[in-house]
Amino acid sequence: MNKLTITVWGNVATDPMHVVGPGGRPRTTFRLASTPRKRQEDGSYSDGTTSFFNVTCFGHLAVNVAGSVHKGDPVVLFADLTIREWQADGGRSGKDADLVAYHLGPDLRWGRATFERPARQVRPAADAAVQQQPAPDATGRSVGAAA
Repeated sequence: MNKLTITVWGNVATDPMHVVGPGGRPRTTFRLASTPRKRQEDGSYSDGTTSFFNVTCFGHLAVNVAGSVHKGDPVVLFADLTIREWQADGGRSGKDADLVAYHLGPDLRWGRATFERPARQVRPAADAAVQQQPAPDATGRSVGAAA
């Protein structure tokens, strides 16, 4: 299957919605509006046709987007694009442009941002102790342990 990966910039059109799925996987969704600007022959600019996208983020990106992005924010994102056809009751039909984002950040052409790394989660002491024990070698003895 071929993938179409694109870079899109625009404004967040809806408040991001964050949920954690049954398997514990975080997901954040929002709508993005992207309007191209066209330069006219006289040097002035005019708005082109606005395109709307359904944006979905997963995992760490979903958590960070939920805590950082708000309706109206200008953003730039790198995502896979899928065009989905739909049909509603009553015979109405249409197409939606769905994006699964892999990278997303503020559009610094329109403002400033300060980067903040999220705090790392600390493992429980018992889990950390298991992780720090030397691995056994082929004889079953711990590597690095006294003979």
